[in-house]
Amino acid sequence: MRSSVSHLLPALVLVAAVAAGCAPVHVPPPGSPVRTLVPLVDGEPHPVSAEEMRMANRDTVVDPLFPSHPVVSDSPDGLWTSENLFKSSVSVIVSDSAPDSLARAASLAVFAHAPMLVYSPESHAAVTSEIERLQARRVLLVGEVGIAQSSGVPTVFRDPGGLTALGKLTAHKFEERAVDKPEDLPAAVAALDGVTPVVLVPRWATHPVETDADVPALPIQTRRDGLNSPVTVASAASPVAAVANARAYGAEVTFLDDPDPRTSDTALAAMIGLADQPLLALGRQFGTEEELAAAIREAEEKSTG
Repeated sequence: MRSSVSHLLPALVLVAAVAAGCAPVHVPPPGSPVRTLVPLVDGEPHPVSAEEMRMANRDTVVDPLFPSHPVVSDSPDGLWTSENLFKSSVSVIVSDSAPDSLARAASLAVFAHAPMLVYSPESHAAVTSEIERLQARRVLLVGEVGIAQSSGVPTVFRDPGGLTALGKLTAHKFEERAVDKPEDLPAAVAALDGVTPVVLVPRWATHPVETDADVPALPIQTRRDGLNSPVTVASAASPVAAVANARAYGAEVTFLDDPDPRTSDTALAAMIGLADQPLLALGRQFGTEEELAAAIREAEEKSTG
């Protein structure tokens, strides 16, 4: 399983120049030691100068709709990421909270570039309201979701399960990719490329029996970010739906071994220089926006001695 995704790969070899008009980059005083970070990329250590990573991170071109400070998505049901990343969507995928349902729904969401929501009786009103806001025309229900099927607009229908149904839904042949442990699922979702038809299958979960039912087509949309997503980070505690929505939007999600930049070089390499820049952190484990910004600043100070 990859412990970091592609955000760090180009940054590790980028010698960035500070563009005119950009916010000032922190420069250590003359003679200060410059720390070498050793982040993990695909599980392997890649030493890099902290200052080079700071400049590379700040050189990222981001849609101006994102605020110039870290933002933390603390919603476990995908509502926050859906509301903030998708203005509308032809299709929406709604899952229950069972591991097999989450894995399947997330796989479809990333491939179809559609938002994913996690249903519970308590979130019924919020989920149905979000479907309405998105102006969805197709709503796929994965697992035990308490929303009635409908043949109108939107068309609401249940996933029959199995690989055959995925082919009917998308007109693509999916391959299964096993996930060994629950804590590996967010990383597995982050690693989906949105192009290859892959469905994640948790080894530890039971899987519903496939039914031979006809289903409408699930429209395959395109990424929404225009290649201008902010740096986006996740860890093992990140909600599956939040990671899926970030990937469906088009963001590259850097998966961290530890969400705290003060204790992890991988986290610091991903977030250094972004205390006052756009940054999307997926999950409450990153703290509040203010706490995350403060942690980045503290880690930066330590990185320069």
